[in-house]
Amino acid sequence: DVTFDIIADGVHVHPAMLEFACRTKTPNKVSLISDSVAPTGMGDGTFDLWGEKITIEDRKTQNERGSIAGSVITMLDAVDRMLSMGFSYVDVAKMASHNPAKLLRIDDERGSIATGKRADIVAIDVNGDPKLVMIGGQIVLDDR
Repeated sequence: DVTFDIIADGVHVHPAMLEFACRTKTPNKVSLISDSVAPTGMGDGTFDLWGEKITIEDRKTQNERGSIAGSVITMLDAVDRMLSMGFSYVDVAKMASHNPAKLLRIDDERGSIATGKRADIVAIDVNGDPKLVMIGGQIVLDDR
């Protein structure tokens, strides 16, 4: 019955261990998380965060003591990484959406597509680019 959350950035957990853990436990027991910090999406640089300087270089964070300081991946980045490791779209959707909703005990209203559930949907193309985004049933991006 034990599940786990994992930061799929390839920094917090080495890609080989990420794949091993997710395949061993199975996608039914894994929730992807990003651990994103405020400068996510801003590129390389030095940022003030939590009262200290955080440096971002090549999508890796580092505080002034040399430790990892969160991540700068989005959930879409995590999805792309898992797809690149050969996990199926269905398994990645479980890890990114359904399993976290189950963990939060809101899977009766979110986390999968079904009649009566809130329509928060991101549809991506084969390159992993978002083509359709719906929030609460309202289209907020339509790039089809």
